[in-house]
Amino acid sequence: LRGFLFELGIQLGGGDEPDLLQAFSRTGTTHLLAISGLNIGIVLVLLLGAGSFLLGRKGYGYLLLPLAGIWAYALLGGFEPPVQRAAVMGTFYLAGLALGRPQSGVISLALSAVLLTLAEPTALQSVSFQLSFLAMLGGGALACATACAVGDQAEAQRTGGAGGRCALCGMR
Repeated sequence: LRGFLFELGIQLGGGDEPDLLQAFSRTGTTHLLAISGLNIGIVLVLLLGAGSFLLGRKGYGYLLLPLAGIWAYALLGGFEPPVQRAAVMGTFYLAGLALGRPQSGVISLALSAVLLTLAEPTALQSVSFQLSFLAMLGGGALACATACAVGDQAEAQRTGGAGGRCALCGMR
């Protein structure tokens, strides 16, 4: 927790400490100073858990805490394109929960890609954009394949399938 708060303080405080940045660079750990999609995912999961614990899962109130949290974190962190993508993906994930369709991960990913491409048509040419979506698709495929391999059909359906079939591998 102390390291996370230190990192957050550096990011929100500007992070222009040359000695500190040089030290992180020498050790190959500069990525720890960057706000990324992973950070947004962590905020989403923590606040979704907190919202569920505090408010229960009746209604949509428990979804408002993570929704506000990911966008506040994205804005405070400088709203760089990778963070924007993660916030949009997180928003679609929360929308899927609100609509009772948490298993629509591939659809959420596709809607995010379409929305972000409509907002910035040249985004498709960005390697960062492509890698963000490939990483998310790969993570979903890995979760699905793992769940199918161990025979957990409910988990396979939850991670991407609808109608009793896994959306990624087609397994029932």
